[in-house]
Amino acid sequence: MAQWTQQELLGAQMPPALAQMVDSGRLVHALCLEGDPEDRRLTALAYALAGSVLCRRQKGRMCGECLDCRKVLEGVHSDLFVGAGTAAAYKKEAIRQLRQQAWQSPSEGRGKVFLLPNAQLMSVECQNLLLKLIEEPPEETLFVFLCPNRYQLLSTILSRVVTIALPPLETEECMAQLRQQAPGFGEEEYRQAALLSGGSPGKGVKLLTDEGEKKQAQTLWQLLDAMSAGDGYRFMVLMAPWEKDRAVYSQLLVALSRLLGSDEVRREKKISLARGISLRQEVDRTRQRNEANGNTALLSAALAEQLRR
Repeated sequence: MAQWTQQELLGAQMPPALAQMVDSGRLVHALCLEGDPEDRRLTALAYALAGSVLCRRQKGRMCGECLDCRKVLEGVHSDLFVGAGTAAAYKKEAIRQLRQQAWQSPSEGRGKVFLLPNAQLMSVECQNLLLKLIEEPPEETLFVFLCPNRYQLLSTILSRVVTIALPPLETEECMAQLRQQAPGFGEEEYRQAALLSGGSPGKGVKLLTDEGEKKQAQTLWQLLDAMSAGDGYRFMVLMAPWEKDRAVYSQLLVALSRLLGSDEVRREKKISLARGISLRQEVDRTRQRNEANGNTALLSAALAEQLRR
């Protein structure tokens, strides 16, 4: 089970819209937290929200001192359910058990919380099994879907939750953490890792130290160059090695979409806001077609054709 310090959870970074809901005691019953799964800040925020629901001492943010808050910090609260975050764990039987648990009375807290990391790994059928539950949930129950990209969830799920995107660290702040966690690299390497990671130090360290992650990062950087230049041929050449594995291809498209949503990355690559929005929509459509078993080579060619327009 996850263990946290008071500083990590009480100091969890809350986007303004979410902070207003929590501080006013008007937290909605279902949330989607959008951010890098490897960013510890995202998980800390989810646990801090669990604490705000389960804390007995006060409404609003968790106090960090009562018995319930201490159990949340230690990851042992019996009314806090945390999914394993793997496709194997999100099977139909497990989701049915979750639904049954949700309707059982809290065993020790004043509510129940269900944290579902990597919710995008749930099958369509499993997501559909949750629709009625999150539409008409038990009282004092919070469902939190964590995923890197909201559009990896069904639109019917998104229509029933409030989506909050975790703001990335500023580039300089991320670079400072990367220097501490992965010393020995050059300033340009730290800068590129900070940009490509979306301001996530955990992801940035992997981009610097893991050869597979480095290769994907270099491809993404080159793909952005091709998109900026409208070079469809270069784009197809870069995409070709990734077309053999549908899951890896989808991951590349998710990362590309996230980067196109970054103001700083677009400025770096000289892509206008309007152009970035248009390209991101095309990338997201390509990912959806890939997940519907479209031919990956043809999908890359169709996306490349859009770059020429």
